Amino acid sequence: MALLGAMALPATASAGTVEVTSDSVGDYDVGTSIQFDGAPRETNKVTVTSAGGGVVVRDSETPLTPGKGCTAIDASSAQCPGSADVPIAGAFVKLGDGNDTAKVIVQGWVVLSVDGGGGGDLIDVSQAKQVTDA
Repeated sequence: MALLGAMALPATASAGTVEVTSDSVGDYDVGTSIQFDGAPRETNKVTVTSAGGGVVVRDSETPLTPGKGCTAIDASSAQCPGSADVPIAGAFVKLGDGNDTAKVIVQGWVVLSVDGGGGGDLIDVSQAKQVTDA
């Protein structure tokens, strides 16, 4: 007699990604920035912190996959270094669906965009200081 059955396999966790990009917004060249994209159907708890001309991105809820220009610190953190010639000047954070959290702690950036997407999100940019024309 044969015994047939179906096994439920655990879902594979997706990962958000972060990479260094060269961007312009409208007619403004913002230079080098980072872009974080949350994975679909994942809850993200992201912190973006400036560090010596570069950026450290941490997602304490889901794994983080470093892309172009970034390296893994651990499974949930990546460092995206800038340089003296081309420092990181902005960030584009796309949280996606889910009830996500983003906290941005940066100084001297030209552009910052945080898109919460669907869900009930908490976005804190109270410690972000932009560069303004004097």
